[in-house]
Amino acid sequence: MNVAPDRRDIAGVPIDWLDINECLSVITSAARARHHFQVSTVNLDFLVHAQEDEVVRSILQTNALNVPDGAPVVWLGRLAGATANARVAGADLVPRLVEIAAREHLGVFLLGGEAGVAEIAADVLRKKYPGLRVDTYEPPRASLDEMDDTTILRLLDECRPHLLFVAFGHPKQEKWIARHRDRLPMAAMGVGCCLDLMAGRQSRAPVWMQKCGLEWLYRLSHEPGRLARRYATDAAWLITAVLQVLVRPGFPPPAVDGPSAGQAAMRGLPPRNCLSGEAIEGLEALTQALRS
Repeated sequence: MNVAPDRRDIAGVPIDWLDINECLSVITSAARARHHFQVSTVNLDFLVHAQEDEVVRSILQTNALNVPDGAPVVWLGRLAGATANARVAGADLVPRLVEIAAREHLGVFLLGGEAGVAEIAADVLRKKYPGLRVDTYEPPRASLDEMDDTTILRLLDECRPHLLFVAFGHPKQEKWIARHRDRLPMAAMGVGCCLDLMAGRQSRAPVWMQKCGLEWLYRLSHEPGRLARRYATDAAWLITAVLQVLVRPGFPPPAVDGPSAGQAAMRGLPPRNCLSGEAIEGLEALTQALRS
C-alpha cells in the first residue's frame, strides 16, 4: 500500500515523504476503519538492520507507512531527490495520535516497555486526557519466539484498541507486529522509547538540537554504554550510503540483484566497479575502523 505521492527507496527501504499532519490523517483513518495498518518510524538503525536482516527488509518493504524518523534518513532522501520537508519523529507522532484518540474516543493499547513504564505512561495520559481509553500489558522479557503470544492476543481481542503502540525495541517490535498482522485489525506502530518519554523516565533533546539533527548526540551523551557501538556502526554505514547517492544516479541498488551487487547492497557498499581501487580500500578501512 502506497499512501504517499512521493515514496522513494533509501537503501532498499521505501520511505513515505509525508508531513506529520498527513501521517496523522492516514493513520487515524485506518484506525477508525479497523484495518491492519503497520507504521514504522524509520531511523538510521532501521536502514542498517534492513541491510543485514532479510526479514526486517521485507517488513519495511511491505509496511503501509514508513516515515523518516532521523535526520540522516531525511538527508539521504534529499540526496536521492525526494521532496523531504522534515523528519517525522515517533516521539512527536505518538503524542499527537493519543490526542486525536482522546478527542475521537479511539482505544489505545500500550504493549511492552519494562519496569512498569507502560502503566506509568497510561496514568500520565489518563490524567492529561480524562476519558481516554488506554490499556496496557508488559509481557515478561523473552525472545520473539518464546513470547506468550496467546496472552497478548487474547488481551488485544478483549480490549479491541484502534491504536496499538508496541515498545519491544527494534527490530523485535516490527517483527512481532508483522508476525501477527492477521490478528491485529488496528493501526500498529513500533514506538521504541516513546513510553519512557511519556512516563517521564527519559527526556528529549532541546528543540534546537532536534532542529539541527543532533538529537542522536543528546541521546548518546545520556546512554553512552548502550548507544556508542550502535551509533558507530550506523555512522560507518551512513558514509557508504551517502557515497552511493553521490556516485550512482540509480541509487539505491535493489535489495537482491545478483551475487556481487546483492552482496554489496547487503553490506551497504556500492559494487566495486563504481569506485577506484584506492577509494574502495580507503572507504572499507574507514568503515572497519568505525565498526571496531
